[in-house]
Amino acid sequence: MFAIAITLLVLEIPTFLGHAPGKGSLLEQMAEEWPKYLMYVISFIMIGIIWLNHHITFRYIQRANRPLLMLNVLLLMAISFIPHASAVLGDNFRVGHADDKQTAAVLYTGTQLLTAIFYFSLWTYAIRARLLNPSISGEQVRAMTRSYLFGPVFYTLTFILSFFSIEASLVFYALASLYFLIPAQWIASEQGQSATATGSARGWRDGV
Repeated sequence: MFAIAITLLVLEIPTFLGHAPGKGSLLEQMAEEWPKYLMYVISFIMIGIIWLNHHITFRYIQRANRPLLMLNVLLLMAISFIPHASAVLGDNFRVGHADDKQTAAVLYTGTQLLTAIFYFSLWTYAIRARLLNPSISGEQVRAMTRSYLFGPVFYTLTFILSFFSIEASLVFYALASLYFLIPAQWIASEQGQSATATGSARGWRDGV
């Protein structure tokens, strides 16, 4: 699913014919489409980070039940919508009417917010339902929970910001990508890592 979503991102970037009548050189045509390239980079990084942390999260989940799987389906639904929201914003960022530009930004930031909410809900449900591997320390769980809570809080702020400044919200996304490039398990305490390794591998096989 993640690979498909990332692939769909690049399909939204048009191809060009150099020195086409009335369109200028290939470089000029590509330069005019810089918002689409920007949205491709931002969305690629964000989906890639979600993919990485999703892999890490399910290493810590020992078993799965139906509610957890349904939350995972909702998460995948939100992720699969990111390429569309990214394309809409890329199309309207430079040439769209002000109202349409804002609508596109709200659509994109709202999609990212929904994705973060589903992700955090999946993780917290796994904790409440006692689906995590028992060898994971409470300190690790708390550290990962704090890390995942950052997503809904941050994307709520960028969602609100997109109503006032689209450019500022995109800058915030760039900053968020730097934060989320650090997987949650790296933020967690290193204590108990060796004890967790065997159990996490077993949880990965059983839970996915």
